Amino acid sequence: MRLDHDPVPTPPEFGVRVVSDGARPTVVVHGEIDLSNVDQFAAAVDAALDTGSSLELDLENTTFMDSAGLEVLVAAHIRLGQIPEAVVLRDPSPAIRRLLQVSGVDRLVTVRPPEARPSP
Repeated sequence: MRLDHDPVPTPPEFGVRVVSDGARPTVVVHGEIDLSNVDQFAAAVDAALDTGSSLELDLENTTFMDSAGLEVLVAAHIRLGQIPEAVVLRDPSPAIRRLLQVSGVDRLVTVRPPEARPSP
């Protein structure tokens, strides 16, 4: 018996980089943050924290995050003195915003949805 269906989609490839524009370092993430790549994510966050007293994470192209990623966010929050404004999450997807709400992490950091992006 042959089933005609689309193959299971492959998740987007994970990538992370740190960008510094002078104001605060930004960790730009694309793809899924999970146990398989959390060490890379944590290393990028640590590198950004080494260069500043605040941190921004661009999550516009991040499609998934599990508890391992949340743990990195909480560790950054603690390292920066537990000041919510010190860790800013920019453009998280609705699914990631829901994860942040359910876990309570949205009360520890600043979540900036796409419509809240400041004008240039």
